[in-house]
Amino acid sequence: MAASNQGDTATRDLKENNTDASFQSRLSTPKTSPDQQITELGVIFETVEHMLRSPDYAEDLQEELDKAFHNYMAIFQAAKRDLLRNDCGIVVVGETSAGKTTLINQLVGKKLFETGNLPTTGTIIRIRDAEKMEIKCYTKDETLTKREEVQDEKKLKSNIARLTNISQSPKDFKDHYYVDVCLPVPILKGNVIIVDTPGIGEDDNLQNILLHFLPHAVSFVFVVNAKETGGIHENRLLKIFKTIMNNREKMPCFDPREILILTNQWDAIENDDPSSDEDEDGKVKKEDQHTRTWKLIQKKIEKAWCSFNIENVFRVSLAQVRKRIENFFTDEYKRFEAVLTKTIEKNENKRIEYYYRFLKHFIQNAERGTLARLNIVERSIEEQQEILFQNSKTIQELQSQCTQSRESLEKYKYKIIHSLTTKLHAYLHSRNGREQILNPPGTKQMCEIAYTSLQEEVKLRFKKGIEKWCKGQEATSIIKTADTHLRSKIKDIESKLHEIEISMTGKMTPDFTMADGALVLLTILILPFTLHYIIAISLMCLPISLPCLIGGYLAGVDYRGFRIDDAYNMFLSRVSLPSLNKSFEASFGKEYDEVIVRIFDKHLPNRIDSMLLTNEMLLKKYQIIKQKQGSYLRLGEKIRQIHEAIEKFERIIEFSSH
Repeated sequence: MAASNQGDTATRDLKENNTDASFQSRLSTPKTSPDQQITELGVIFETVEHMLRSPDYAEDLQEELDKAFHNYMAIFQAAKRDLLRNDCGIVVVGETSAGKTTLINQLVGKKLFETGNLPTTGTIIRIRDAEKMEIKCYTKDETLTKREEVQDEKKLKSNIARLTNISQSPKDFKDHYYVDVCLPVPILKGNVIIVDTPGIGEDDNLQNILLHFLPHAVSFVFVVNAKETGGIHENRLLKIFKTIMNNREKMPCFDPREILILTNQWDAIENDDPSSDEDEDGKVKKEDQHTRTWKLIQKKIEKAWCSFNIENVFRVSLAQVRKRIENFFTDEYKRFEAVLTKTIEKNENKRIEYYYRFLKHFIQNAERGTLARLNIVERSIEEQQEILFQNSKTIQELQSQCTQSRESLEKYKYKIIHSLTTKLHAYLHSRNGREQILNPPGTKQMCEIAYTSLQEEVKLRFKKGIEKWCKGQEATSIIKTADTHLRSKIKDIESKLHEIEISMTGKMTPDFTMADGALVLLTILILPFTLHYIIAISLMCLPISLPCLIGGYLAGVDYRGFRIDDAYNMFLSRVSLPSLNKSFEASFGKEYDEVIVRIFDKHLPNRIDSMLLTNEMLLKKYQIIKQKQGSYLRLGEKIRQIHEAIEKFERIIEFSSH
């Protein structure tokens, strides 16, 4: 009887401890640093792991958790390792001699790294904030091979050069895949590091390097040499873009919109070689070399990465920054530093929130079996049998509902694609759409463009017009409608699963599942990075020559207008309803399908199977469960400790609202 009373008390305590308001409403204390938050989150991981490794967490509980998280311990350990050991990198990539190392010296605040044209093939430098100066060398599998503490910057610089310059390094240092440089760096806090990658062209393994560091990167900086024909190599930039877009699911904290492009060495561009451009009256206008170079850079970026935010491209002279010269290029560097600092702070918090949400979802599944067993020992056999049979029936109904919802959502996708296709097609063919595309506000009117540049300008504005529509209110409204419809389907199923969980465990908790948007990733973010990107790529492949217009150099106003209209109509003819439909299917449709698979083929079936197994165990093993009540009480105490750690964590953090 004493044991039963003890069980009643423990279960009531768990219910009281786990009945709380929403996560966001409890954040009332001042914001703490990311490294403190990571430490506290690590405590929760340790507490959960202690429960999982307890002898009381028996085989039946392990089997139930494995239904929700297949190979659960490996998944849990990977998440813990990623949080506690993986660094948040400022990943710096650039062409050889573009100024990548000069930038790193500027960020560090000391000229420690050798600049010039000599490559550092295969060596990745990681710069860490530390109180004392030292160098650590690691193999590719993170085995420490060398550690050197140094007392002065001159010695530190010498050792860095010796270990990273392949032409000077001794043979026994060539296996040093990572060289960690530790010293005080004000811009770096907590786990944030600077990652200096081999220059593009020096290492064919750049894609693998990016995939290793970008999943937890807080920023990605691409450095180019502006004086080398604009510095942008479309094919290389496009390759990096594709690497990122094809691996977004592996990058939970990195936002491709926040890539920064630093165009350097503007001071080295001679600005006294103007070129001419004619207006409609045949008058010559002068355009300096800086303007021409900037236009070329923008054009190359738009060609390689049509959705890129040009505000994230910076025109700087790192040489002038180092000399503390005050001008436009050094002001641009200050803007770059401000954007970088803001990006670091935002994404570090995003990373902590991601792992916190993973942990809450994991705990919800890990504790269910124990709490359900503690709950049924309070009830009579008749009561618990009635509840469990009803749960079994509801779960089976939900399995059928999942199948029906999946089929319904697959059909709904084509409705959305049809809506996007017809709306964009109508816009492109409308008088208003044509005018907005050809003469957008804030740009030079088409009638002012040089006659010889008309066709190329129409092509560029046509592409930008599609991009703008895809980002605009009409398209985003359609996508938001699809997103809302999908979430409502999920929320209905999740709420019923939550009711079953309450029935099983007797525990009232917030439903911390996919319906809150933490794990459902179908948003308008897909538009800037896939939808109009694919359409623009198809446009880039179109021929732009019009044989009927290549006759002579006529600059009459009427003929100019005919040339503009004819060029627009040519591009319009290439963007047919079938081609648009195909593009939307390849962009929005692909994203939509991936979400459906992730939810209806993985997440929901795993959760339902886990609950079904728990319910079956409770039905079959009532007497055994009563005999093992002491074991479950001990696990209940561990669960109480886990939730105490969660409450402490939630009291000290403050995440940005979404």
